[in-house]
Amino acid sequence: TGNIGGDGVLSSDSDDTTVTGNTISNTKTTGSDVGSGVHILNGDRANVSDNTISNAGWDGVKLTASNNSKVGSNDITNVSRDGVYTKWAPQVDILGNSIVGAGRYGVEVQNSTGVGNMTIDGNTIDTIGLDGIRVESSDDVVITDNTIGYGADGLFGTADDTTIGRD
Repeated sequence: TGNIGGDGVLSSDSDDTTVTGNTISNTKTTGSDVGSGVHILNGDRANVSDNTISNAGWDGVKLTASNNSKVGSNDITNVSRDGVYTKWAPQVDILGNSIVGAGRYGVEVQNSTGVGNMTIDGNTIDTIGLDGIRVESSDDVVITDNTIGYGADGLFGTADDTTIGRD
């Protein structure tokens, strides 16, 4: 897809959504919170994997109130805000993504508390405006084996029970 005035793929109030193998480019923001490559809103057990997302007007992949989901093996480049953004989304695995060129954060996790861990593992993050990985007001986050490169401040966290290893 290309030159979209809004989200490339939006799944709202739907569980068990799979978004895989797509090329999504040139989404445009039409206001606050729109213009992401993929946006899963209020949907549990989503799988967003093996997509190529470029030039998004908001986030590369955005999960809002989407529990027990996976964001894995996506190639995300040149997004205005965050490569992967989650809010109110516990039990999410963010695994093996390549994120190059994000205006704010490579991965941002906000207000994700509840049962089970969130795992951020094996991601390559480079050319970022602020923090490579930002965790805020979230519990039980495990951050391991990520590569954070040029332009990123590394990790920022205000979370309880967060484990950081080999980053």
